[in-house]
Amino acid sequence: MKIQTLLLSIIVTFLIGCNSSNTSSTTQVINITLNKNIIDLPKFDIKPVQLELKNNSYHTLIKQVEIINDNIYILDFQPSEKSISIYSKSGKKLNDMAFKGRGVGEVLLAFSFFETDSTINVLDANSLKMVIYSKNDHSYLSSKDVPFNVTEAIGLDNGQIMWLTISDPMIAKEFQEFCFVITDNKEISPVVGILKELTPLNTIMSLTKPAYKVGDEIHFVDKIRPYIYKLDDGKEVTKIYEMQYGDFRFAPLEFIVKAQENRTYIEEIKESSYINSYSIMETTKAILATFEIKAVKYIAMYDKHSGDSFMTTQEDFNKHIGYEISSFTNPANDSFVGVVENENSNPTLLFIN
Repeated sequence: MKIQTLLLSIIVTFLIGCNSSNTSSTTQVINITLNKNIIDLPKFDIKPVQLELKNNSYHTLIKQVEIINDNIYILDFQPSEKSISIYSKSGKKLNDMAFKGRGVGEVLLAFSFFETDSTINVLDANSLKMVIYSKNDHSYLSSKDVPFNVTEAIGLDNGQIMWLTISDPMIAKEFQEFCFVITDNKEISPVVGILKELTPLNTIMSLTKPAYKVGDEIHFVDKIRPYIYKLDDGKEVTKIYEMQYGDFRFAPLEFIVKAQENRTYIEEIKESSYINSYSIMETTKAILATFEIKAVKYIAMYDKHSGDSFMTTQEDFNKHIGYEISSFTNPANDSFVGVVENENSNPTLLFIN
């Protein structure tokens, strides 16, 4: 994934360490131990979808995958003329939308998108605007200026929008100390702030989201500590999971702060024995964690219903399922989505249950 590594290294950095003082005595501790025997790994229901290569439109860095109206919508960071491509559930190319540019209805840098009952809303993080398209025919409808710097947008069921913000003096003073801001949909003005910064930690952005929807809930991931939080009552945050990965550990905060002050955080943590490049994906059924330790990639999964879990290297995981997954995107339709690169063709998406 040379292209992915290069692009990630130049993506804008942002404040990612978040925490809440509202913790719960009912936090569930999930301890996942390393499986040394590949034959002990569980069986998976895997649906592969080979994306059609049409008009030489090739995907290189898939950031977000959503199932909308039974079709597959893909947001790609590739340097081409469009931001989002639509495929049938069998992988046939159907359409493109959110074309790149500075004109009306165009976007410069699509960072995320979400659907409502009738629209698809695309965040242009470069031009600081939300561009709105028809879900029916993907035609441009309108756009709204976003009055502060953001890198993610999540549509809430009550019509509000939750944004992952960068520390920004443009935000109203009472909201500057928060990592997430909820706004109303019409005026995009702040309503409430969520999750105070844990530490001024700048890290390279992960492809997976630090906040995401699980069913009707909003969950948050602490990228430097093993916690998952839940949003309660629209503004309070409760710690619900503490993830433990056998003998593997996260770097202590003093190590991170010291390395960050010396501008060597990324290099030092990759050379250490601590967990790095940590990402969490979650469905209503399971939790999937990916991370690295000294350049070795690991995958851990926990089944919420049975309590079963496993942890193995990504190399052994790939051998077990028979596919060479290069990366995971966000879950879609309660499935984890893996990306399999294909030489001289478009990637294959694996919908894993």
